[in-house]
Amino acid sequence: MEKIKDALKRNPDEAWWARVIEKIYESPFLRGEKGWKANIDFVVGKAEEILDGKYDGGSRVCTQPGIAAWLRNSQEAEKKEGENGK
Repeated sequence: MEKIKDALKRNPDEAWWARVIEKIYESPFLRGEKGWKANIDFVVGKAEEILDGKYDGGSRVCTQPGIAAWLRNSQEAEKKEGENGK
């Protein structure tokens, strides 16, 4: 938990973490297609490297919209709900 708390202090922005998760989603290596997959300890410790593209490689297999797009859409929906509720 301490490592997670430290990582969140370094990078508190939800959109930043959404981009990290999207990079994981796009990486065959990190998703486990190469015989190993990232766990939470790895992600927390290597988030900056993941975002920088160190673990990119191979072709993107998944064609669904990424987590960053989902997060943006959900934040926009929440904002609209808040505006309509006034």
